[in-house]
Amino acid sequence: MKDSFGASESKRLRQPIQRRRTLQSLMRPMAGAILALGIMAAVCPAEAQHSHEATQEPGEAESAQTECPVMVGNKIDPTIYTDYQGKRVFLCCNFCRQAFIKNPEKYLDKLPQFSIGDS
Repeated sequence: MKDSFGASESKRLRQPIQRRRTLQSLMRPMAGAILALGIMAAVCPAEAQHSHEATQEPGEAESAQTECPVMVGNKIDPTIYTDYQGKRVFLCCNFCRQAFIKNPEKYLDKLPQFSIGDS
């Protein structure tokens, strides 16, 4: 004897499989987009804090200045800088950047770009 609801039962059992396939087909492109955004964020970091322009080329200052003027002995981070009197000053961290901005005259003697021979 055939079950009266056998056909509808079979259809009901197939629905979760179809839903799962639909979700999988939606998730694949989303996962790819998320992965691509993550890679772009790692490769292209934002440089919002560096919106000001300097009159000196970054490569020139990097080669002349190798140490942080605030924390003497620390190597500079080429992504952390400020401009003072038309020259770019590199620092080792944002703490030092803020300290330099508050009192730049205190650190000028430690900077090759502001040595007495330079004008």
